[in-house]
Amino acid sequence: DLEINIEETQTGTFSAGFSIGSLDGVGFVAGLTERNFYGTGRSLKALINTTDDRTEFTFETTDRLFYENDVDVSYKANFKQEDFSATSSYKLDTFATGAGVGYKINPNLRHSINLDYVIKNYRVTNNSTVASAIKNSSGENVSFILKNTLFYNTLNSIMVPKNGRLLNYTNELE
Repeated sequence: DLEINIEETQTGTFSAGFSIGSLDGVGFVAGLTERNFYGTGRSLKALINTTDDRTEFTFETTDRLFYENDVDVSYKANFKQEDFSATSSYKLDTFATGAGVGYKINPNLRHSINLDYVIKNYRVTNNSTVASAIKNSSGENVSFILKNTLFYNTLNSIMVPKNGRLLNYTNELE
């Protein structure tokens, strides 16, 4: 006789929150994180974060490229609107999208490289009080960001680690 025991574990979370504060005003946040979307091995992250002065939408997905050697490819998109008109006399809309590849070098060391495309649109609300750097950047600004990351992890636990090391080295070229 062959006996197989299967223990299911949670692969995702859904969170939602509501806040009222003197700095940000009324806020709402909702997020979904799933590490094994429909049993495909694909991870998925979605986030909505709104306050009186800021709105943000984020979507990320990571999919295994090769199951044998743990290579994955990731895609992301983020849109953010920020209103700094009361304190700094401008509004900023940011759209970012990107793709990347990550892989394990050994069981404790992971390398990833990402290329992002970012559009920032600065809208000046008061020319007499805005900073000169923002005034000079007014309008749409486009940039490409190349991000290289090495992540070394020997921690015995993510929640309350007692032993091990966690090192994260990232460099970016814009």
